[in-house]
Amino acid sequence: MNAARKWDAAPHLDEAAALAISRQLWGHDDIDEEEDADTAEVVYLKRDAAGKYTPETQKALAPVVKALRAEKVEATKEHREIREAELGAKQIALPDQNFGVIYADPAWRFMVRSEACMLRSADNHYPTMTLEEIKAYGVQYIAAKDSVLFLWATAPMLPQALEVMAAWGFEYKTHFVWLKDRTGTGYWNLNQHELLLVGTKGGIPCPAAGTQYPSVIEPEPDPHRRHSEKPDEFRKMIEDYFPTLPKHECFYRGKEPPPGWDVSGNEAGKQVKP
Repeated sequence: MNAARKWDAAPHLDEAAALAISRQLWGHDDIDEEEDADTAEVVYLKRDAAGKYTPETQKALAPVVKALRAEKVEATKEHREIREAELGAKQIALPDQNFGVIYADPAWRFMVRSEACMLRSADNHYPTMTLEEIKAYGVQYIAAKDSVLFLWATAPMLPQALEVMAAWGFEYKTHFVWLKDRTGTGYWNLNQHELLLVGTKGGIPCPAAGTQYPSVIEPEPDPHRRHSEKPDEFRKMIEDYFPTLPKHECFYRGKEPPPGWDVSGNEAGKQVKP
């Protein structure tokens, strides 16, 4: 055996990968197969004087490590899909209507201080609600023990939105940003985004690694979108994350619910009853 070679434990590699990399680095086809079988968990890997992998070794390892990571991601994704499906089946089978997904766009009442802002105020487009009215909407009575909340909030109303989330029984986790194609009003800045807060309770599974959406989403402009109406891309994202969980949209705007959704709100003609 060449003195420069030494056994280097690499238990993260399977037998075929270990032997392939060892031969690539050293060209040691003279190692007989019996020795290979006995040392399948070990591979010759070149190191420098400091004991670190050489660039040649790192290059040889790269495709193997990439393949192992992809395999792990796929296994995690499959495990998460099974968990989500099992939870969905369990919630659908419950005698009372419980939803694993709550999607809400409350009619926030925001006090404005100028006539120009008043013209674009939500109160000129639909009835708004006080903070206490939103907190008393009854979401806590329809949300399943294990559930996730997607709650729309504007930047000035962020503290109130977090208060609503807590009142409904959810713990804040993260948020998405809707980047709009036009600017709105504001005092400290001209708002060009809205926030979609994410909160959970119980054992709801988060998305598997590699399947997450980016935190900032910029949908295609839609000139027909009504005041404060949210892009369909966000509902699609929620459906991708939780395809089997029963879903409820609060404060829904429209007469007919989206396929696979239960809805409530003034326009839907249905309210959540505590």
